[in-house]
Amino acid sequence: MQDNIALPDSSEAGCETLAQTQVMSELVKDFDWSTTPLGPAAAWPDSLKAVVRIVLTSGFPMWMAWGPELTMLYNDAYARTTLGKKHPWALGRPAYQVWHEIWKDIGPLIERVMESGEACWEEVLQLILERNGYPEETYHTFSYSPLAGPDGNVAGMLCVVIEDTVRVIGERQLSALSTLAAALGGTITEQDVFAAIERGVAGQKDMPCTLTYLFDDDGKQLRLVAKTGFESGALADSFAAGGKPRHHRGRSVRVLPRSAPRLLG
Repeated sequence: MQDNIALPDSSEAGCETLAQTQVMSELVKDFDWSTTPLGPAAAWPDSLKAVVRIVLTSGFPMWMAWGPELTMLYNDAYARTTLGKKHPWALGRPAYQVWHEIWKDIGPLIERVMESGEACWEEVLQLILERNGYPEETYHTFSYSPLAGPDGNVAGMLCVVIEDTVRVIGERQLSALSTLAAALGGTITEQDVFAAIERGVAGQKDMPCTLTYLFDDDGKQLRLVAKTGFESGALADSFAAGGKPRHHRGRSVRVLPRSAPRLLG
């Protein structure tokens, strides 16, 4: 299959970017495409071969879907940055199976591109992916572009994407720290500090529930001094000093060593 779509030879690549394409190039070459709706690679139309070559030789994260089942192909950059444990399982599978958990979000976009032949663009779209065995909050900026088949009709789509998760969450956490610092500014008494913590932490997405405890003077007992995200103080009664984790509704909360107050969440 490699000869059929003229993939680059690593010995002739001459740069690290092209050399990195060899992992996915080998996977695509060795894959039994006759088991998919695309059929044997030797029989692929030139339009499909050309797009596959573009995807595999790009250093930018890309994936594409082709045919009635939206059979999925992607490059090394996309496998590395986005797919997680879905790689290499995702290769050759229908896109709606690969991204079943977010199909309600991206499916209508892809359908519109396939039907209208017009590209779409989404900026910093929140998607809850399950790429590492658990639901994960992620953000992506991407475009979906139509791909023409040999008859000129739309036969597939191409996604060029960059993941913004680290930037978005990092900016949000910095904003949360700034809000807390502003709330603490000008506090004088302990009660002022505790009230400021509740104001500064309340409503923060990365800290939906917090408990702030203070050790008594003898260092043996903990006293709840501030809380956010809880409707009552009942949770405080379920904690005991000693540094061992206690569980509440599936979450583990650890009592931290002395030098309080600390935020627990």
